[in-house]
Amino acid sequence: TRKMVGGKNNLALNIPFDSLLNENYKSFLDQDIYTVVLFSNGSSLADQAWLLLQRMGYKGTRVMKGGLNEWIETIIRPSKPNEFAGQDQWDLYEFRKGASFFFGGGSGNVSDESTTAPPPVVPVQRNNNEGNVGGCE
Repeated sequence: TRKMVGGKNNLALNIPFDSLLNENYKSFLDQDIYTVVLFSNGSSLADQAWLLLQRMGYKGTRVMKGGLNEWIETIIRPSKPNEFAGQDQWDLYEFRKGASFFFGGGSGNVSDESTTAPPPVVPVQRNNNEGNVGGCE
């Protein structure tokens, strides 16, 4: 199954490592319109894929440093700088919080932010004198 997500100027395509040599993907990998970004989750598969594609002559390929795991930790859940950090570190933190909001769908799931508890649920008391109103008896 191919999963493609794209817009006017971008395209995302999931190509499993063992399918890189499949002719169906050649037109996506051997082109000069898009930069091909390879990533993995902490393994060396992205590096191996990059080396393979380089040897095949494909240009414009990059490897996402640290893969998705590091991206989640730095962008989706950025760490708040300590109180003595310089302005550049605070600016980077604010930028990453904005990116977290954008990529996280506005979920506000920054790890070190304090969260407020939801209001308590107050059960609704029925007046038992009314008997069954609607529903099953």
